[in-house]
Amino acid sequence: MARDARQRIAHLADPSMLLGRHDRPTIPLPHGEERIGLRDTPVDCRPVEQSGVEKAGALLAHLKSHPDDNHAREELARVYADDCQRPEMAIAELEELVAMPNQQPKQVVHWLNTIADMQVRRQGNHAGAATTLQRVIDLFPNAAAAENARSRLNLLRLEERGQKKTAAVTLGEYEQRLGLKGSRAQRREER
Repeated sequence: MARDARQRIAHLADPSMLLGRHDRPTIPLPHGEERIGLRDTPVDCRPVEQSGVEKAGALLAHLKSHPDDNHAREELARVYADDCQRPEMAIAELEELVAMPNQQPKQVVHWLNTIADMQVRRQGNHAGAATTLQRVIDLFPNAAAAENARSRLNLLRLEERGQKKTAAVTLGEYEQRLGLKGSRAQRREER
């Protein structure tokens, strides 16, 4: 219960934001383009996206003040895997979530399945993914998640076979217009 309360506190607005609701300063905006709809080229109004390193830095700063925030740690793992191309760091963050005490079984299964996905898709480590799925079976042997992990283990073997490179088979050269050579008169003469 205390862990859930700490996670809720981690997502609350800070006091400066709450106090800022009443005394908001005016923000002067520059004068924009007059006839924006008549331009030949469209205007790019999308906000500038943060890089993966900036996102990771912001999440790490948040985790320093709120180390029990599962959502932020899971988001950090996603940023490491997708934006920074560092699946080993993402797996380490997810392993830290799995190791935290008093986690819900559903969440632990979700994190272990995410680790297995990263091991297969990002690292090509089918043996590591099989070990991770076996952990799900060992931790929750009578749950539906264990049966899902068993079936996924069987599919993992098929997926591994499907990802192997097959040898390219070169086909011989054949005539394109088989049986359509020449005119009827030429074919009669050949008989």
